[in-house]
Amino acid sequence: MTREPPVSDLIAHPRGGYQRRRSLVLTEESARHPFRALLPPHVKRDLIPIPAEDLWRLTLADVRGFASVYVAATAAILVFII
Repeated sequence: MTREPPVSDLIAHPRGGYQRRRSLVLTEESARHPFRALLPPHVKRDLIPIPAEDLWRLTLADVRGFASVYVAATAAILVFII
């Protein structure tokens, strides 16, 4: 008497060897970043490319922000010391 291996209807055995898992979300490979590749097209349409040179430019608002934080930190340290 030969027995057949137990097979359930809930278990699916892949045939033909190894099958690659497919992603649930279609990605766009031209985005060049994993997070940006997952964004839908209507979100990426509104993104504005900023040149890297503009990100490193020092503005007057940056100088004012640094000066105000420096003065506030110095005043707080002096209050705790005195």
